[in-house]
Amino acid sequence: MTTGRTQRGSVSLRKLSTGATVFDAFLRNEQGKRVCRRGFGSRAEAVAWLEEATPEVRSRRFLRNQVDPIALADYARTWTEARLATGAIRASTADQYRSHLRRLERAGLGALKLDEVTASDVNRFLLSVKRVKGGDKPLGSKVKRATTVFLSGLFEAGMTETPKRCTENPLRAKAFHRPKLPRGNAARDLLTQAEASAVLDQCGHPWGLFFWLLAASGARIGEVGAARWSDVDLDLGVLTVSRTFYRGAYGPTKGGEPREVDLPGQVLGALAHYRTETFGTGPVDGARGPGLGLSW
Repeated sequence: MTTGRTQRGSVSLRKLSTGATVFDAFLRNEQGKRVCRRGFGSRAEAVAWLEEATPEVRSRRFLRNQVDPIALADYARTWTEARLATGAIRASTADQYRSHLRRLERAGLGALKLDEVTASDVNRFLLSVKRVKGGDKPLGSKVKRATTVFLSGLFEAGMTETPKRCTENPLRAKAFHRPKLPRGNAARDLLTQAEASAVLDQCGHPWGLFFWLLAASGARIGEVGAARWSDVDLDLGVLTVSRTFYRGAYGPTKGGEPREVDLPGQVLGALAHYRTETFGTGPVDGARGPGLGLSW
């Protein structure tokens, strides 16, 4: 990379992985710090832009967009932990964010300044490979989409901070190739009713009832595990899902709001029989089901 510096800023020649070259023009503030970057196809265009933008710098109108630079990886860690501490995201979501960050760091994006990441940088990342046992394979479409959402959140947050961490979201640029999920034309490999019944028949008591409740309600395993008897209305046939069990602790559901789930009559009958058989006819709220280790 070669660089030509003027009093107004600098012009750097950057070679892309495709073999093409880009002339990056950097504007500097009064302290000599880079406050903006634009890419051009020729050095003359880059210099012309610097000369045109100089009056804005001198009149301080441009300094409203002054950026406090920070590496993408450093900002991502701070941003993730801050959202986790305020309850904006769950611990499982924070783990996913950290996984995205490790993938970005392996691709070299983590070391870049947040304000210097371009749409081309992200495009190249999406074409990268992930290491798997026995060889490499391209990033899956779902991983691409999830990582893109994570990155976009970083840029949007950085634009709203004071001082700003970045001035734009490169994922909104026309040059960004947004990943698309494949068409869902493949049939899902779901169990038939007969197959599900055969599986439940092989489950010992009371696990058979536990998995039957999972299948009938469509709730997540942590939500059923965290259900209390006070959440089950045997008369109305409704299960209220109000919390979940994750990594040894109770917490809010993924959606954050309680919801009601209708239960079939056979499941309600099995629940009523299990309750009477295990706890008798007295109050049972807070009792723990034997063998489950859950607050049934």
